[in-house]
Amino acid sequence: MPSELPPGLIAAYEATKFRVFGAHPFTLRIGTFSPELDAAFQRWGVNSAAFITAWNPRGEAHAADANAALQANLVEAVAAMGLQSLSGIGVDPTGDWPGEESLLVLGLDQVAASSLAPIQTQSECSNEERRNIKVR
Repeated sequence: MPSELPPGLIAAYEATKFRVFGAHPFTLRIGTFSPELDAAFQRWGVNSAAFITAWNPRGEAHAADANAALQANLVEAVAAMGLQSLSGIGVDPTGDWPGEESLLVLGLDQVAASSLAPIQTQSECSNEERRNIKVR
């Protein structure tokens, strides 16, 4: 896990339920194998994906309208890259932090995800790492 993230934020990501919407909805958890993600890789013919959001950059709370504008910019940027994405939401199971609109971007790797500032790559998984979804 990245050392630049505070331990409390890493723990929050690890507890989060990353819900993916669409024709075949599923939930991702950090460090947990997802047969549904594996099936999505097969279905979409990709070897990587990232669950990303523009909401609350660096874990700092922002107003809903600011978050919505950031997320709209992210959706446009992903579309401009020609990548397919599925809508989702990151959910804090304790309810202490509101859900954050997100995208599961199929075919997006860590290097490309880092170019989409100010997004947060909440979890990333490659074909080789499917069994170990990681915080990035």
